[in-house]
Amino acid sequence: MSHFRIFTILAILNSAFFSVSAQKTTMLFSKSLLNKTGRSMEIELTDSLGNSEINSDFFNQSDLIFFTVKPIPGQNWTFSKNEAENKLTELKLAQDNIVLPVKRLKSVNQEKDIVKVIVTYNKNSINVLRMFRFKFDEADSEPIAFPETLWPNYKVYNVIIDKSKELLNKNELLGSFKCLIKLWNTDKNFSEFSFYPASIESLNKLVEQNLTQSKDSLLKGLTRFQKKPTEKNLDRLHSLNDTLLNNLNTLESFLNTTREGIIPENFLKTIDAQKVKISKEFAAASQLFRKSMLRIFEEKNYSDYKFKLYTEVLSNLLISVDKIKPLKSLDNIYISKLRKYSDQKSELTDMGWYEDFTIICRLLNDNIHSQSYLFRDSVMINYAKNKSSETQPYYTVLRAYDSLVKKDKTKFIRLINECLTTVTDRDMLANLDLTISLASIDSLTNESYWDVVQKGYDSYLIGSYPEAKKHFEKAEKLSESNEVLFFLMGETSYKLLDRYSSEIYFNRALATNPKFIMPKLFRIEFLTEDKDYATAISLVNSALETNPIWYFYFKKAILLQLSGKNDEAKAILLNDCIKMNSRNYDQYIVLGDIYLALNDIKSARENFMIAGDLNPNDNQYKKRMELLKQLPEKPAGN
Repeated sequence: MSHFRIFTILAILNSAFFSVSAQKTTMLFSKSLLNKTGRSMEIELTDSLGNSEINSDFFNQSDLIFFTVKPIPGQNWTFSKNEAENKLTELKLAQDNIVLPVKRLKSVNQEKDIVKVIVTYNKNSINVLRMFRFKFDEADSEPIAFPETLWPNYKVYNVIIDKSKELLNKNELLGSFKCLIKLWNTDKNFSEFSFYPASIESLNKLVEQNLTQSKDSLLKGLTRFQKKPTEKNLDRLHSLNDTLLNNLNTLESFLNTTREGIIPENFLKTIDAQKVKISKEFAAASQLFRKSMLRIFEEKNYSDYKFKLYTEVLSNLLISVDKIKPLKSLDNIYISKLRKYSDQKSELTDMGWYEDFTIICRLLNDNIHSQSYLFRDSVMINYAKNKSSETQPYYTVLRAYDSLVKKDKTKFIRLINECLTTVTDRDMLANLDLTISLASIDSLTNESYWDVVQKGYDSYLIGSYPEAKKHFEKAEKLSESNEVLFFLMGETSYKLLDRYSSEIYFNRALATNPKFIMPKLFRIEFLTEDKDYATAISLVNSALETNPIWYFYFKKAILLQLSGKNDEAKAILLNDCIKMNSRNYDQYIVLGDIYLALNDIKSARENFMIAGDLNPNDNQYKKRMELLKQLPEKPAGN
């Protein structure tokens, strides 16, 4: 609000207590029948001692009112004793149909002369806010009024007006308005006060300025946010909107309680319109913030490192298993799972992206709960375009969990199976494999059973393997066992260095579910550790019959290489692994090593360079390139 406008309202407030103190009147006291002239008396409101300065507290507490009767200025006469004690009893106070007789008379002497008389009436019989007259010798005086400073609540009003002016000076419009509106709630006779019209004008101007200020504040907040749509500015805008809506609701509430005709009707309509606008603008700002935060997934690709890192971390959070129970839907993305991915969490923090990624997860959770999807179609289209550049099946992971949000478990299982085919990261493979098993378990609904399994899994995750084993063994006694429990017991036994028990549980898991990948992988790795490559290759071939996935093909290539069968290993890598996922770093390192073993330095270099292009900072790539410097390049077969 401008200073001029504040000054205008202050001027109105300052004028609110100007009133006419019409507390004197005159009457003809007696007249001469000969010359038709006579004495005139002045009747003035005073206190009980005849003082014209009246204490308002005393006036309001007293049941009596006092008037002093004396000659008008300029006439030099005094009252006789009879006039003072008898004649003045005929001086009556009249208000409408009420006529009050004198209750008591008190003469005031100056030396021996009676210079004035104090007359007393019952105050409770009249309305001190209304005009009245005196009657004497069948004549009426001019109207007289009690000054407003003596009216009930005058002091209360004075405090209210002063407080309203104080708040207005601080530009606290709503506070000033709240003070001023109290004038209407204090006294039903408020409209009788002379400052009533000025107070209405002040009130209306305050309402108008509140509405203007609300509109201006909203515009400033929106402008600041649109220039920089950050969460901090969105929170500021949210706080501003809450304040503005509270202010408008307060205005509306007060205005609805005021009597008709005081406040223009358009004020309430304007308030409603502003409330609607505030709600719409905040919704639009929230949407703008959402778009600005999620825009990276629509506009960027894997050449943008933030896009790449966000995609990897998000996929890991989605597939990471925290809850061991039948999987039916996706209720949330839990940022707390980042504890399992300390390197990626550190990288997000070091890059200054952790806070933004946390916000993104919250926005995606909003999508899950309010929109029943993970990403909008435009994001999925962008991921589809960049599928050839992804190192892991991220696009299919996102599609799978979008299906889970929609509770389409059949599609979810199908898409997770697609992910299993091309995934090259062991941890990701393990989580996907466990996830598909949990999604496929429908019949086992014993809550107590799953609670015990969960306790075992929680212990396993923190490295308390003996405790985990105890819970898993208890769960085995509670209900019909399944491949998930057998696998977890096998993993726990492996961590406890009990390989024999581990193999037994893995075999039980496979007997229940022949497509379970991780038990097969553990058995293959056990044989590889034992350097029993022939048996390991036999197990890999068996695994490929039910699970023709990249990971098993890669394991077979490694086993063939370890067995000295480099040509067969090379064929597996070229014809199976690279065709299934061309973005895996390790396969090019292994292929380069095979070419070295086959004395094909050129092909080795080519594959090492591909590996370096995928991960230029890895030590394995650097060691290979250093080794190549020492070797002469010659054609294959020479």
